[in-house]
Formats: sequence, C-alpha cells, structure tokens
Amino acid sequence: MIECLKKYKDLVAEIEFLYLQIKYTKLELEQWEQHENPNEDKYLARNFTYHATLQKQSELRKALKKMNETLSRKEKQKKEVLQLIDKFEGLENEVLRLRYIENLSLSEIAMELHYSEQHIRRVHANLVRMIQFRKM
Repeated sequence: MIECLKKYKDLVAEIEFLYLQIKYTKLELEQWEQHENPNEDKYLARNFTYHATLQKQSELRKALKKMNETLSRKEKQKKEVLQLIDKFEGLENEVLRLRYIENLSLSEIAMELHYSEQHIRRVHANLVRMIQFRKM
C-alpha cells in the first residue's frame, strides 16, 4: 500500500488525463454520429461509406467504455489512498497528507509543522512500517 501512496500524484494526473480523453472522444463520436447536416465541416463521416462510419462509431464506443472502466478503477484507487490516510489522526495524518498528497519533502513538512526534521523522519518511518506491516 505504501507504493500506492508514493504514486498518488501520478494517479491524480492519470485521472485528469482520462477525463480529457473521454471528453474529446465523446465529441469525436458526436461528430461521427451527426446526420442532420452532412455537409457541415464538423461531420466527419461525410467522406466515408456508411459501413466505415458505423465501424468508427463502434470503435469509439468501445474506447469510451474502456476509458470509463479505467477511470472507475483509478478513482477507486484514489479513494482507497485517501481512506488510508484518514485512518491516521493528528501528526501522523498531517505527515502522510503532506508527504504523499501535497508531495512535500520531509524537511519541508518539518518546517511547515514546526517540528524538527529528525522527529518528522522518525514519524514517517514508523508510519511506513505500520502500513507495510498491516498491509492496509
């Protein structure tokens, strides 16, 4: 689970990217599906056969389904990381949040929370051991 904490920022970036991918894929699908004005520039299917148009629409729907499944899985992972952090209280919660959510270094956390760097390093090391031991 500690690896999930370490990769939290990447997970958030992947989720944001998936939202954009889904948005633009939906727009593209709408353009392939547009039948009212086939002469408009945004009607992508105007130069393709009916079969090719249907095939492209099917491919886009499958891609959207896969992206939504991936998004759902990554949102679940993100929620699990936040729930793990919320299991801790006080200083432990702050250290985990600042380290893995805000991506601060341990020395920056020490300055932010007005503790010695050595104390924050000890707290963090204990947290890592607890999380690895419990496999939360």
